[in-house]
Amino acid sequence: MGVDFQAIFTHSYKLSEIIKLPAILNENKTLQQINDNTTDKWRWVDTDLELVFNRELFIDLVGPNDLDITFGKNLCVLYPGYRWKQFITNEHIQFKLRRICYELSHLFETPLYVPEIYECDGFVMDGKTMVDVKSYMYRRLGPPSPSIDVIIEKENEFEEFHGYEHGYLIDDFRDFKKG
Repeated sequence: MGVDFQAIFTHSYKLSEIIKLPAILNENKTLQQINDNTTDKWRWVDTDLELVFNRELFIDLVGPNDLDITFGKNLCVLYPGYRWKQFITNEHIQFKLRRICYELSHLFETPLYVPEIYECDGFVMDGKTMVDVKSYMYRRLGPPSPSIDVIIEKENEFEEFHGYEHGYLIDDFRDFKKG
């Protein structure tokens, strides 16, 4: 058993613009390479997006290799199908997920990485903002971790490693922008 990884992004798109995102994502060559050049395409789960969005306040986009994105009014959440522990302990998975999020940050804003145990995807579906998410996480855990290494260091202080009690992270991709 484990806890899933989530990346929460702010977006400022109207529904009419959100609807066009699969075409943009399908044309992104870097995302195609990261996803092993799969032939799977980004597509909407529902056909009447306006009806679903007005009724549910969110819509779901599915992509290659089990990538899913749920869009709410102000936020979206990436569900990549990996566990939080894999993200913080496996450098290959960490790099892959951060690279995907870096590409998505060109369309949205800087992501907040959080274990799904804190149920921050509810903020997406309820039409909340990133300020709401950050305030909630700050009340739960204090300030975001400055790095993944700090989360691991905090976890190593305890006998059993879970990986989710001691952190969430806001990624500025500083290391990606250097090179």
